[in-house]
Amino acid sequence: MRVAVVIPCYNGARHLKAAIESVQSQERPPEEILVIDDGSTDNTAQVAQDAGARVITSAENRGSACARNLGIANTSAELVAFLDGDDAWTPLHLKTLLPAFENQRVGLAFGQTARMGTVLSLRTPALLSPKNFFLDLLEDNWIGQSAVVARRDALLRSGSYRTGARYAEDYDLWLRMSLEYEFVTTTAPTCLRRLHPKQLSRNNAAFVMAAFTARQGALSLASRLGVSVPPDHVQASLIRAARLELENARYSGDWSTVEEVCKAIELFPALEPEVLAWRDRHRPRWLMYRLVAILRRRLKRSA
Repeated sequence: MRVAVVIPCYNGARHLKAAIESVQSQERPPEEILVIDDGSTDNTAQVAQDAGARVITSAENRGSACARNLGIANTSAELVAFLDGDDAWTPLHLKTLLPAFENQRVGLAFGQTARMGTVLSLRTPALLSPKNFFLDLLEDNWIGQSAVVARRDALLRSGSYRTGARYAEDYDLWLRMSLEYEFVTTTAPTCLRRLHPKQLSRNNAAFVMAAFTARQGALSLASRLGVSVPPDHVQASLIRAARLELENARYSGDWSTVEEVCKAIELFPALEPEVLAWRDRHRPRWLMYRLVAILRRRLKRSA
């Protein structure tokens, strides 16, 4: 099967060449590399062209969801792999994931993700068995956007990325796809993620509400499609999701995230006892959590 790599990029010329080179160094190279210049004002397009990628330019910055959809629309390859312009792949990424699509039930395969600079094994990671990921995904987004390869027709059938979305647009799509397709992952990382302050995902409070909204939409879609989802399993997954966000908020000293989880009660009333009890229990100690988080960040920067 033919593979196209879609790389959305907005003012990301600094790291783009390294991202493209990680694609070109694949042991199983793709047939096509598309860089979607999402209205950049730097030299993103020139860097991409010089590196040998096909460039598709958007006249204005419309967001990564629109950019990825533009990439999907401009290829006829059966498989589409996604990579953000500031991330990179190990040379074994495509070689590891592509065999998953020999199973026609599989719509998406993804590698595990590690931080940039992590030293990884040179051995090819194994693929795990295909499975229904829907309930796992209700709890949290286990899938790194830059680590994904998907069937193009599965992306289109599922509605692709919701345009205009700035947060959790990938999570929203994975949830919808998981209602109709099985997913496969690997035993070890094949993708390297670069962490820096400008990443949108760092705005955790905005992400939280978008993620719970995506969960609500996916559950409504499951009902319309006639997909049987055990209510007790759904409730358990949602409670674990709320607990995870609340504990992340405590660790980072971010009260705005706690407020967003409380707002999610409007979408899922069953969360109310758990969330409000957690809030009331931890609120008296929040100043201490915040001070500890600030100290932790300063120590990390000075290390």
